[in-house]
Amino acid sequence: YRNKPENNVRFMEPINGASRYREVFSTPGSCGFDEWMPGNINQSYACHGWPLLAEAIGADVDPYYTSFRLVWYDQAAKRYIRETADNSVFRWKAGRLYQYSWADGTLCERERPYVHLQKRRMRHVERVCGAEEYFILPNWFLPGPQRPEQLLRNCRKYRVLNYQYPAVKWQSLKKRLKDRNFVCSNVFRGDNI
Repeated sequence: YRNKPENNVRFMEPINGASRYREVFSTPGSCGFDEWMPGNINQSYACHGWPLLAEAIGADVDPYYTSFRLVWYDQAAKRYIRETADNSVFRWKAGRLYQYSWADGTLCERERPYVHLQKRRMRHVERVCGAEEYFILPNWFLPGPQRPEQLLRNCRKYRVLNYQYPAVKWQSLKKRLKDRNFVCSNVFRGDNI
């Protein structure tokens, strides 16, 4: 959203007659007010008819896979969808970000405005501070220039060796035990069990 005065207060508008932001501000738990869930800021924009970019243009990396698989929210289906390409790498060069993946044996390059590396412990950050070019690989940074084709080949092993899922689940379990929160939910399925 553009940082304008009218946008900066829209979160306070009711969603289906409810003051959702008050609930979000007063609950001790996480609400995901900015995520694609019922009662979020995107729903507020949609129900009030305010302009909203609903297309997934960023690279939202699925936290449950070691290999970079992207996810986005499908408004019509009301659920998160995983990208069919199950292996990507990213290159940052001169202020621009590019995603590389294979499609039918062809190397594809797509510019992205950002990559969201959620729930990942990224290594070797210090190696790329101030670098003109570097690559973002599953859980680590590599100074460039490099050949994206070779990096994708090297990262194929992460499609099989998925150590990300147990790491995320272990962190979640520790937090739930600490907070005594025994309600399980999964934002990618949109349920509470």
